[in-house]
Amino acid sequence: MKKKMLVTMLVLSLVSAATVINANAESKHYSLRYIVGAPTSEDITSWTKTVTATYQFTSATVESITSGCVVRLYSSNGIEADKSTTSGSVTSRKTKPGVRVTIKASFAKHGTTATQKITGDFIY
Repeated sequence: MKKKMLVTMLVLSLVSAATVINANAESKHYSLRYIVGAPTSEDITSWTKTVTATYQFTSATVESITSGCVVRLYSSNGIEADKSTTSGSVTSRKTKPGVRVTIKASFAKHGTTATQKITGDFIY
């Protein structure tokens, strides 16, 4: 009984510590847009930021994406992925907090609708 209680307390401590560490992570929102036939000045086909890592991993998510589009996600600490859905996130390899990281999102493929949008977040 004591062993079971000790294991439970240990697990709860680890979960609590992980939550506190992750709570310190920061994020940047990206938003891309391509309008068929519009002047290129109306399009936002790529987005790039350089940030200082506050967490041990960088992850990228897709919040919304127009059907037929593909977004290319990149971070200088290990993310290189193309995504066409909102399912799952992409995570980098381990990073030391305080390191400068370049994060990018861009269209890898356009869909067929008149207005195409992709949004999401990088957590770092």
